[in-house]
Amino acid sequence: MSSALLGLVCLALGLAFWRVATDSAGARRKPSATRVAALAVGVAAPTVLVVGCLLTAAVQGRTGDLRLSLSRLTAEVRQFPLSLGGDAARDDLVATRLPAGFATVQPDLSRDADAPPLALIVAGSDAAPPQAVVGLRQGRRLSWPSALTFAEGDAVCVQAPCEREGAAWAVLHGRAFAPADWRDGAVVAKSGAITGPPMPERKTLLAFSGVNDWTPAQAIHPLRDFFPRPGAGGARGVLTDCDRWLCVGKGATRAPARSFLFQQGGFGGSAWSIILADPGARIARNGRVVPYAPPPAIPLGTGIQAEIFEPRFVDGVLDGPDARRGRLQLRRSLTLAERDGQAEVAFATPPTEIAGRCERSGPARRLTLEATVVGGLTADALRTAPALPQGPTCERFTRARLDAPATVPALRTAHLTLDRLTTPWPALLIVLAWTASLLLACQGLFHRRPALWTIFGLLQLLLALRLLIGLAAAEADPTLDWREILGDSALAYVTVPAALLAWARADEPRKPGDLALDLAPPLTAVAGLAWTHHISVLGLLLIAAWGLATFWRAAAAPPAKGARASRLSGIADRWRRAGPTSRSAWSSGVVLLVIVLAVRLALGAIGWKERVDFGVTVLAISVAYTPLILLGFGRLLAAPEAWSAGWGRPILFWALLAVATLAVPFTVRDSGYALMFLPIAGVATALAWRGFVARLPWTAPTAAAMAVLLVLPALGAVGAAQSNRLGQTTQMHGSLSDQEALATLDRQAKTSQNLLRLYLIAAPEALGADVSTEAEALKIWSAQLSDYTGSLFGRGYLSPANLTALKPVQATDNLTAVHLMSPFGRLATGLFLAVLAGAPIAVWTVTRAAALDARRVTGLLALWCLFGAAAYMTLANLQLVPFTGRNVYLLAPTSGSDLLEGAILIALAVWGLAERPSEARR
Repeated sequence: MSSALLGLVCLALGLAFWRVATDSAGARRKPSATRVAALAVGVAAPTVLVVGCLLTAAVQGRTGDLRLSLSRLTAEVRQFPLSLGGDAARDDLVATRLPAGFATVQPDLSRDADAPPLALIVAGSDAAPPQAVVGLRQGRRLSWPSALTFAEGDAVCVQAPCEREGAAWAVLHGRAFAPADWRDGAVVAKSGAITGPPMPERKTLLAFSGVNDWTPAQAIHPLRDFFPRPGAGGARGVLTDCDRWLCVGKGATRAPARSFLFQQGGFGGSAWSIILADPGARIARNGRVVPYAPPPAIPLGTGIQAEIFEPRFVDGVLDGPDARRGRLQLRRSLTLAERDGQAEVAFATPPTEIAGRCERSGPARRLTLEATVVGGLTADALRTAPALPQGPTCERFTRARLDAPATVPALRTAHLTLDRLTTPWPALLIVLAWTASLLLACQGLFHRRPALWTIFGLLQLLLALRLLIGLAAAEADPTLDWREILGDSALAYVTVPAALLAWARADEPRKPGDLALDLAPPLTAVAGLAWTHHISVLGLLLIAAWGLATFWRAAAAPPAKGARASRLSGIADRWRRAGPTSRSAWSSGVVLLVIVLAVRLALGAIGWKERVDFGVTVLAISVAYTPLILLGFGRLLAAPEAWSAGWGRPILFWALLAVATLAVPFTVRDSGYALMFLPIAGVATALAWRGFVARLPWTAPTAAAMAVLLVLPALGAVGAAQSNRLGQTTQMHGSLSDQEALATLDRQAKTSQNLLRLYLIAAPEALGADVSTEAEALKIWSAQLSDYTGSLFGRGYLSPANLTALKPVQATDNLTAVHLMSPFGRLATGLFLAVLAGAPIAVWTVTRAAALDARRVTGLLALWCLFGAAAYMTLANLQLVPFTGRNVYLLAPTSGSDLLEGAILIALAVWGLAERPSEARR
């Protein structure tokens, strides 16, 4: 049913595009009945998709999960301290993979007071240093209470006892350690000794070296790998852990060292810090040993934000000069405060689980959370929680806040939220009301401006799918905040097109029906706030964008007859008609691209690779980068001199395109941006074949790019598999020594993730022979993608999604597999891509008589980039091309940057292609 619905909607929308594009009726002639019907289909088809999918899901009972969340916890901790750790039997708050009781919330007895304040105390002593790492967040920066400063010339020893003759010490020089000894109460460096391997350095532009070091969440440097060990490289036979790494302890307790160094990262973040996590470890400064000091108590006060990390070390072989050897893995993010003498703990992301569904009969079920979230005395509090609602009461249930106190004397209270994810009828009402407003108010507008109608219909289809995917993503992953996702999607469905309509009609006088369009966004925001009790930063940005567009239209609207035009109206008219002259188009485009590329490289050099953190939200750099480069390339392709005979200008164009979409993104580690090359290259080639003379220099690079994308990776993977990988696997059956066999396995483990993906496409048998962790994870990822994309007609909307490896990316990178091809099928997804391709073709047909200026070319580039990203990510999820981490524009419901960037591309298309006909302006 869902597959047929999406397929029919896409087919109807495509036929409507074709009908309007081929209609030769003039703008002043009364539209025919078929044209009116086509215009209505373009507006109503996305609404039919939303209504049909939601009604089908409701009839089949695919919504209605009851979700239990632990929002916060209050505890009296003076008698029974609140324990944090990995032991569900004794720890109140459980963080898996971490040691039991690594921290407690209790009174700070070091304060001499009758009622000492509450504090977070990290367990740690000389004999048992803390195995977990606690960071305190202040804004966007983290401080590390258990870390010690470690500067150039400082020394470290991890093999206790350290204060004795002959103890192994190492002194930091640059990014490497030199051996040293403890003699007569001081640490003395050894002369001429071999240093340990250098610690990797993050690669960046030479001009910015030293300001772009890794943050601890990106890379830490374990001493087990970089402490100098004479003769360690000459080990033979089967290598144990202590042959590979520096170990501490004796006998059965001997284990690799856990102490590590890190740098803060960013500007001024090159200074070293060290965390001593091995018993008896010491550091020395100026040759003198610094006594061990346990982490200080951290007062709770009115609130602290504590982030709990687990050190994760890489067990494989170093691969490359900047290979990271470990990082800090975030396990819990808590806000702790003292309220009326009690400790209050709030979660940055509340733990959420599906508690069940509405039951009409049977025994009442108690609320519970698994031991991976809470344990100890807090688990006792949950045992007093009320039962799940049943019968008619549950059918009417939406949301409730519950307090579950524990029995005396262990005073714990779990503050729970029970939420029911039902069919989002408020969103459906919003969609229906908006569609009715458009059908009543915009029929004449869309008849006069068919290009605007085409772009608008495509936008509404994408936003409709975003709403449906948002509900499916929230249904598949209970940890997602469905209220924020659906609230933002419903608001975007109205606000984004309303803002574009207001902006596009700035040169038209107001009509009686415009009031409904003007009131729709604020009314939607109010309805969404009443429905979800929440409005996000993204929602505020959307409302602000609509407000600016509405103000622009009100200020720039043409005056009534006899009235004097406002100054702003005159400025707007000159701005709309202004454009680069033929002489300046090429040079201005080159200058714009050079400036944008330089700024992008500078941002990458200071650590902003893909996103910029503004504190209240995080935005992708491509939100601004993509529109700017499209404006630049639009000016280049619109310049008449670009199509003159010769190779100079085509070579400059292709060089700038390669730098903008390949060289710069790969330099700043945003390799997924490479998929933008082909849409821009395709438009350039199509314009060359439109009738200009210089076809070969404009066509050859596009053909070469297609060959590289489809042929060379497969051939390279097959060749590498036959010459290296399969040969190595065959040798494993021969009589190899232990050292040779381990060397073979190490070579296999060093294979990069990108090459493994090429093996997956061209030589899966070679991937099957790989023994690395990355290869095993890739095989699981591949199997799940094959399962989700294997259906031709789909499994139905909101069909159960058993997500494991794809769970973190089910609403972003892999949404075309999980939320398009799995529920709707390959056939309907193919029709959806056909509509994306048909829209720019229809707009080109409608505007074929217009001059080829920079605005028109930029609009075409924007529309084809929408199609190119969707087509590429569909092929990548089908595992037919190498995978990159990008989204299908406007479809990723958890990504605000995706919505903003897609909306800006649509705005460029409207700006360039949907101008009002000149005869209608008179």
